Amino acid sequence: MVALLTVLVLLLALRRGESELDAKISSAEKATEWRDPDLSLLGSCQPAPSCRECILSHPSCAWCKQLNFTASGEAEERRCGPAQELLARGCAPTALEEPRGRQEVLQERPLGSGLRGEGATQLTPQRVRVALRPGEPQRLAVRFRRAEGYPVDLYYLMDLSYSMKDDLERVRQLGHDLLVRLREVTQSVRIGEPPRPGRPPRPA
Repeated sequence: MVALLTVLVLLLALRRGESELDAKISSAEKATEWRDPDLSLLGSCQPAPSCRECILSHPSCAWCKQLNFTASGEAEERRCGPAQELLARGCAPTALEEPRGRQEVLQERPLGSGLRGEGATQLTPQRVRVALRPGEPQRLAVRFRRAEGYPVDLYYLMDLSYSMKDDLERVRQLGHDLLVRLREVTQSVRIGEPPRPGRPPRPA
């Protein structure tokens, strides 16, 4: 009886932990999706003895490289802190090291359906260069539009052992139905098994 009660208590604790974790993940996803990241929620900036360690320690940290910024005998760690705090203590804005992530769009063709799906552009931008600062989230905006008639290749990848025999027969029976439904999306469709070395795939 005691063992049973112990198991139930453990299960309840695990269940509660999973629910709390799901809530935290959900909240984090919503924050990333709907508003700019709030660096104050990620912890706080702690002093560090060098510029490199300072910048890597937390995304809200900045480093003041101004000569004589620290008093005689004062630790170099005092150069590390939130930007507003360093400015308030007399650091010149031009002496502040506070790198931020940035994005550069390298290729951005407009969305287009092409000719019968050939040469279609369904996702834009196509190429983006992103510079990241450790711990600092970045938001990348993309646009997608499905092109009508875009070619579709569907391959079956299955376990061919005897235990999967029933499933394999079922997939074979559904092959025609899948083809019919896919042709409601595009006329350029092929169904076949994955290619093997030295042999092209067999379309159905």
